[in-house]
Amino acid sequence: MPVRREFPPRSLNAEALNEGRVDPQYTRVLIRLLAAHAMAEKLTALGYQRALATLDNLELRPIVEKNFEEEKKHARLIYHALQELGISQQAADRSMIMVLKAPSFDAPSYFASKAEGELDLLMASLSLDTTGLIMIGENYKDSSYAPHARAAEIILDEEADHEIFASRQLGDAVDKFGAQSVNTALHALPPMRSTRPRAADTYSDLSSLLSLTPRPVPLPSREGVVRG
Repeated sequence: MPVRREFPPRSLNAEALNEGRVDPQYTRVLIRLLAAHAMAEKLTALGYQRALATLDNLELRPIVEKNFEEEKKHARLIYHALQELGISQQAADRSMIMVLKAPSFDAPSYFASKAEGELDLLMASLSLDTTGLIMIGENYKDSSYAPHARAAEIILDEEADHEIFASRQLGDAVDKFGAQSVNTALHALPPMRSTRPRAADTYSDLSSLLSLTPRPVPLPSREGVVRG
């Protein structure tokens, strides 16, 4: 369900928020939402980076490298939107420490730290890129915060290719590994048992993040994945 909007799409910029022309609660919630979005993009980038190190199918490397570079770019776009509000990447990541083990982050966290091989790559593409494309299109493309809306527009344009990749690879995976193996991977992998809601939650159910009890977990390593 699309989020309820208090302001028209793209009606606010960093200057309005930094000068206090908007309710501070709006700014606080926006910063948390942007930090969560940035973390989801960053974890997805780390997952593609991991895939490049574990993938045996050399034919997939060019598209995985492309997706990796684009996911890094997407994370940088959101971190830049945070920087305009005075929030550094490091501060944004620290603010997510308490929520990285929430169900909303199960799928991207697994992709970033544990996924291995072609089937895990396919499951991640289906669960993260495809549902992310839907949720970003529904909730962020018309964000009232203009920098976020502009970033979402770029992300949507580029991640359409990611969705096509996942759809094509699903058919190829059935031919290569067999329908039962693909079905098992789709339903039995720990982060994929609830693939659609968990991946969707990463993007759409972020209001729940604001009330979670702190649960300290290590931050993802390799911060440089979204720099430069």
